[in-house]
Amino acid sequence: MKRGKDSMKWLEGLKAVGQDCLTVCQKLFKGIWNWIKKNKPAMFFIVSIVYYEIIIQAMTFGSIDIYFLYPVLFAIPVGCLLSLFSTPFHKIANGIIMGLFLLMFSFYYNFQMIYYDIFNDFFTFSLKGVAEDAMNTFADEIIHLIYINLGNIVILCVPLLVYLFIVVQYWIAGKPSRVERLTTGNHVEKFIGNISIYIKKNFYFFQRRPPKAQLVLSIVMILSYGITVLSLFIPGTGYHTPYDLYFNSGALSTQISKLGMVTATLQDMGLRPKYETGDKEVTLDPVDVPSIDVKPGPDGNKDPDNSNGDNPGTPNPEVTYNVLEIDFDAMIAGETNHVIKKLHEYYKTISGTTKNEYTGMFKGYNLIYICAESFSSGAIIEPELTPTLYKMATEGFIFNNYYTMFPSNTTNGEYAFCTGLIPDLAREKSNGSFVASKENYMPYCLGNAFDSIGVQAYAYHNHTKTYYSRNITHPNMGYIFKARNQGLSVTGWPESDYEMAKQSYGDFINMEQFHAYYMTVSGHYRYTFELKEDSDGNLVPLNYMAVKNKSATQKHQYNKNGEKYDEVCQAYLACHIELDKMLEELCKRLEEAGVLDKTVFVLGADHYPYGLSSKQYNNLVGETIDTGFDKYNSTLILYNSQMIHTMTEEERTVTKTCCAIDVLPTILNLFGFEYDSRLLSGNDVFSSAAGIAILSDQSFITDYVKYNASTRQITYLVDEYLIPQGYVEAVIEVVKNKCTASTAILNNDYYAILFPEAAAAHAASMKK
Repeated sequence: MKRGKDSMKWLEGLKAVGQDCLTVCQKLFKGIWNWIKKNKPAMFFIVSIVYYEIIIQAMTFGSIDIYFLYPVLFAIPVGCLLSLFSTPFHKIANGIIMGLFLLMFSFYYNFQMIYYDIFNDFFTFSLKGVAEDAMNTFADEIIHLIYINLGNIVILCVPLLVYLFIVVQYWIAGKPSRVERLTTGNHVEKFIGNISIYIKKNFYFFQRRPPKAQLVLSIVMILSYGITVLSLFIPGTGYHTPYDLYFNSGALSTQISKLGMVTATLQDMGLRPKYETGDKEVTLDPVDVPSIDVKPGPDGNKDPDNSNGDNPGTPNPEVTYNVLEIDFDAMIAGETNHVIKKLHEYYKTISGTTKNEYTGMFKGYNLIYICAESFSSGAIIEPELTPTLYKMATEGFIFNNYYTMFPSNTTNGEYAFCTGLIPDLAREKSNGSFVASKENYMPYCLGNAFDSIGVQAYAYHNHTKTYYSRNITHPNMGYIFKARNQGLSVTGWPESDYEMAKQSYGDFINMEQFHAYYMTVSGHYRYTFELKEDSDGNLVPLNYMAVKNKSATQKHQYNKNGEKYDEVCQAYLACHIELDKMLEELCKRLEEAGVLDKTVFVLGADHYPYGLSSKQYNNLVGETIDTGFDKYNSTLILYNSQMIHTMTEEERTVTKTCCAIDVLPTILNLFGFEYDSRLLSGNDVFSSAAGIAILSDQSFITDYVKYNASTRQITYLVDEYLIPQGYVEAVIEVVKNKCTASTAILNNDYYAILFPEAAAAHAASMKK
């Protein structure tokens, strides 16, 4: 009996505790609700920002994941901050400020939506200089996209439209006579009048907030920000986590997907936590990609006979390296700059790449090096349309696993292709890495490399000389540079690659040895056969190259699956017919001069053809392409006319995974240049170095795995048990190191520190 009474007391005590907890929760929620009712401007901003984030992610990424919690959490302190600025004044001033904030947000989110629609990437303030050039060039495309995206624009303006509706209703309810007239009118007028009264009573945004309330709101803002930052630790602090993206640099698209547009933009503008001293400035822990004995076979599984090795042919038994004698120990001992000392320590420790049977294969040959605008494997899908491209792609080295690195942004793609370095992805350059390198010593750029053996190099671009400041960057790479209206007479948009070739080959074709570099433009977006009216009232093509070669594409209207080509795909092919004509013209002139057999062609893309949607690219190639990785799989041409006669297809086929930064070191090795392979981000493809393709967001593909930095998802290309523990983490570290070191080389003119005499001679020659 006593035990029963004790049990009842225990239950009554538990019930009392439960009631107390319930009372506390009720008071807490009531307090929060009362605070919300008193801070309607802050809540309106918070809800609006969350709405913007939902819509922009749905429009660009197509989905929302669990990390969307962070854009929601960051919206709270941002909403409070905006409210603090829009409530301390007279009601009219407060209303105007609040409206301007919403107008600014609506414009910015719409701007990013349109920019993403054009470039398949987001606008970054760190490239505002080159972006201005691009936006001026794409004025017609921008107007076109605004027109076709009117519905999306309205959707992204909903918070602003709701606010304007509230303002109008508040104005209606502002005068009793106006309300009386409406409430005594017809049904519609009564409805409007009642809404106006309700809104004025319940959505009063414009009153001046007293200092005490401002202080409370400030405290809420600080606390919510602190809680949000602390919550970043929950998923961990490893690479590519929300924590890493917030406190360290990351690709803008990845930051937007995990932290939200507002937070990513603030960091893009330089408002990010920084460590000013100590080892946090530059962290470089030398790590090599772990070696794996088993190579992936054609089906992605174990290849028991290792027939798909790094290099065709039999490896050289005597192992030597492409490295120079640099006394890093002496440099470390005498260096006081923290960053440069870290670079010395890093490069002293890492391994160089091996020389191999292909070292010097093309020593003494001529080189034509082409960075082709928006080139892709889809450009050679129709051999009859682009026979020269097809011939070069199939009769030279065949790279089965070559990847472009960038979704858009020509200057970054060209920088990687020309320098073998990764551009500054931390977005700390207002005009991009190429422009930032304009006064740096760049000894391994091919113009300077050929100059070092007494060969004058030429560079050509068939658009304006100042576009991306090529008139400054390309002479610094060792070239005599010519562009539209500066040695080249080309017209229209985009300009003709064929005309560029016709007007340029005479500069070098009679030289004992030559090197020419071309940055093409005929393959540029927008792919259309449409005409527009010019200032004189004449109809002119929106895309000159597409219209010029349209008739040729009419004979090829179906892809390999028998599906009719989208008109955009046909226009894309028409543009690349002009690139094919350029190569045909060069081959013809070289053969006439008797030097074709002694000339090597290298051609790679600057970026993925962003002017094609995923659906359109699938239509072009006749298969469904993975938008995460496979869309970056491209064709690299490395061709000499004699290779088809001297090498079997098996000997010419390269299965190793590689990307744009690997092209330069591969060419340096093939042409027998003396260089230090440790000092480049890329590797000679024919060396024993592990294959890796790095994408702009630090995702990567190796011969064994794919790693998506945005989702942190690993896809195994071989049986998972073959991959040693810690392999992916080690490759992530390698990628981070390559990015960090490349940026440090750029920021500190590192090559000039290593080779001061050569750098001084180069600087003197640039002043002449």
